[in-house]
Amino acid sequence: MERDISIQLYSVRELLESDFPATLRKLADIGYRLPGIGGGG
Repeated sequence: MERDISIQLYSVRELLESDFPATLRKLADIGYRLPGIGGGG
C-alpha cells in the first residue's frame, strides 16, 4: 500500500515566496504530494 507524504508549507515559506510554482514542483519531484497549511490559531 502506497501512502502520500505531506509537508508543512511553513517549513519552505522562504522558497515559496521567491518562486511558488517551482517550489511546489520540486517538492512533488522528491515525493511530497500533499501540501499542509497551518491553522494559525
